[in-house]
Amino acid sequence: MNFSEGYSQELGDRAVRLVLEDRDAHASRWAAVVSVASRLDCSAGTLHDWVRRAERGAAAGGGPEDGPADRPPESVPTAPAGAAPRPAFDPYARAELDSPGEVGRGRRDTGAGPGEVWRVQEWLTLRGSGTEIDGDFGPATEAAVRDFQRRRGLPESGTVDARTWGALTAPMRVALEPVPDARGRAIHDVVLETARAHLAVRPTELKVRGRGNCGPWVRLYMHGREGDDQPWCAGFASHVIAQAAHAMGEAGPPIPRRVGVDQLVRDAKADGRFLDGDALGADERVERVPPGALFVVRGKAPADWVHVGIVAEAGPEAFATVEGNTNDHGAREGIEVCARSRGCAGKDFLLLA
Repeated sequence: MNFSEGYSQELGDRAVRLVLEDRDAHASRWAAVVSVASRLDCSAGTLHDWVRRAERGAAAGGGPEDGPADRPPESVPTAPAGAAPRPAFDPYARAELDSPGEVGRGRRDTGAGPGEVWRVQEWLTLRGSGTEIDGDFGPATEAAVRDFQRRRGLPESGTVDARTWGALTAPMRVALEPVPDARGRAIHDVVLETARAHLAVRPTELKVRGRGNCGPWVRLYMHGREGDDQPWCAGFASHVIAQAAHAMGEAGPPIPRRVGVDQLVRDAKADGRFLDGDALGADERVERVPPGALFVVRGKAPADWVHVGIVAEAGPEAFATVEGNTNDHGAREGIEVCARSRGCAGKDFLLLA
């Protein structure tokens, strides 16, 4: 199925069952919904509604209250009339998600920057059907498209149509859907839920023509920029905060969007939101650092911080995280969004409220 088609009862029931089966593998139900929605190319918001109906029906001793009734899914969050304006990341999301039209063999990009074929090749590589990213739709790219279509149960045309494009970009689409029922909740809670939604689809950078920090996820987080000089840990954290604030109906995020860790720290100090990690005792750290706050890693020089991420849970001596531009070894110039455990030494914390 793709984003433009409704779900049958059978497929809707299967999607709900997958969420309930996957729930224990994720830190929250919303993260499980996002993970399943990205695999089935459906709207996370719609799937979340189905799951809630199924749970209410089960609690009442019967089946689901209603069969799946799809609502039109959206590429990126759309504010209702009278709500907050579109978030600042909206045009960058659309630049990555808007359909390039039908793209097939013989098509070649012209001009500088990622063109239509280039974007297709990036998403093919991210989705496990890797091919050279050169902007030229030749036989290798066609074979990669056919491989992806075959694995997704799509017609094996070798051409990227709207349905194939929707399936290719499904992870970003569902990660950008707003956390449900976010209005009235604490910003730290919604930030963590939003971060876990991105984690569920494992955003990853690409290395293209010898340059790191490239690809659609990096451009989303860094407002269109990419390349070796664009480490994106702060861009990821800032994006998550902005997306959470938008889901809550706020006019803007509680902190300005920054792509430099030092600037985030300076702003937090100016607003009284900075917590010196060395000054916090073990019990005080647990008490004062809420899940959803930011952590920053100190560098070797004074007043230098080199990495930032989101606290998932604070403990007396260590804390769990969701962070971008890292990897399972904790490198500050990694390739993905992942969950880690970090010791408290050499870390400070930034509150959002």
